[in-house]
Amino acid sequence: MNSQHTMQRTLFMGLSPIPHELKPLFESASKHSDPMKRFRLYAVLAKFRRHGSFILHSNDPDVRAVRKMALQVDREIARVLRSLRFTRYSVETAEFLEAWCEPRHAVLEDLGRFFQIQMPKVRWVLRTPDGAATWDLKELSIIQGTLTKDAPMATNSLAS
Repeated sequence: MNSQHTMQRTLFMGLSPIPHELKPLFESASKHSDPMKRFRLYAVLAKFRRHGSFILHSNDPDVRAVRKMALQVDREIARVLRSLRFTRYSVETAEFLEAWCEPRHAVLEDLGRFFQIQMPKVRWVLRTPDGAATWDLKELSIIQGTLTKDAPMATNSLAS
């Protein structure tokens, strides 16, 4: 086996499925805003594959960093949920709620699923600088894109 093939196998090792022991940790940490998160996650995955689950109980700096990122993401979700306030609007014959928040991490989808369960009989829009989550009483939609706090939200889909 040549060295190029060995390097490709090593570089693409992360493409195989994530072990179930790491999934909850990786799901939270992957939403963190730290630009180094992918390197940290990859390092933990590589160490896990080399050393087994023992690495999760060690004092490894990458494991500590990934755990800290996951905790920060979970705390950010809780912070946004505590502070978020919806405002009632009417469009044509439909009423809906709208809220704006600026989360520090990519938690829009988590927030959308939470409100889909908590407010299933109310149309709502949750806007962030990175996109919006909308609930039209049937389907949760996540819209990616840059928004500003004062930008008008297209609510035609909510009015139907």
